[in-house]
Amino acid sequence: MESCCPCCGRPTRHVHSHYMRRLTDLPWQGRIVEIQLHARRFRCANPQCPRRIFTERFPETVQPKA
Repeated sequence: MESCCPCCGRPTRHVHSHYMRRLTDLPWQGRIVEIQLHARRFRCANPQCPRRIFTERFPETVQPKA
């Protein structure tokens, strides 16, 4: 699976690393709500791009840095 660099828009498949991203929400029926996403970091394939590494986006699920 590939992802596009948010800076230059060039697609890449070069995975740099990955991590678990945790999203929390307001309690629902007295229970804590937490969603765990497996996020990947990619290397930009454009040597001229100032952003060397970027994290994949989840536009349908969560906004960046939310």
